[in-house]
Amino acid sequence: QLRHGSVAHAEWLELLEVAIAALELNSGVALAPRRVAPPRSLAGTLTIVTDASGDDGVGGYAFLAGQPHTVYVLSAFWPEDLRAALAAAADVEQAQARRGGRAAAPFFAMPAAELFGSQLLASLVSQVADVRRIYAVSDCEPAVAALRATVSGNAQMRGLLEEAAAMSTAWVAAQVPREYNSDADLLSHPERASEVVEAAVRAGYSVV
Repeated sequence: QLRHGSVAHAEWLELLEVAIAALELNSGVALAPRRVAPPRSLAGTLTIVTDASGDDGVGGYAFLAGQPHTVYVLSAFWPEDLRAALAAAADVEQAQARRGGRAAAPFFAMPAAELFGSQLLASLVSQVADVRRIYAVSDCEPAVAALRATVSGNAQMRGLLEEAAAMSTAWVAAQVPREYNSDADLLSHPERASEVVEAAVRAGYSVV
């Protein structure tokens, strides 16, 4: 039942928001969509691998086709207000307050933080290089699913997807097991970023 404050009521409101945004965007669907993504070796293709920490920060690295000896690295602490919002998202009492329509602290969901990391790294590299399409690798299933669908019922995710689409690039998202995302995980803890940077330099990469 669509009782105020119920899960069904919240999901119905999210669906209405998605419908309104889709109608206003009026982008349509390609008559013959591409069935196979272009190769990562194609000029202008950026491959990013990112991770986000609920406690420390966000980090990742990227390779741009045509620059085989260069790696772009991101490692940054969350601002205090964003760290507090992440903590509020993980707090059980705060979550209950939000679901019940009661006053609650501002929050930022962890999947949105993961998606933000992907969008941020791609945006930063795009400021210094010609990026036309992006392969985004993450260990966060909701973030990967949102990039694949290009839409989300979550308002925070939806805002980030709109920013990603505004970059005028094609996104291809892939999920990897968490244990295979160790370098991006280290970069999401800025105090350990030097471990990844030093390893990259030893391997012969120029770090940007």
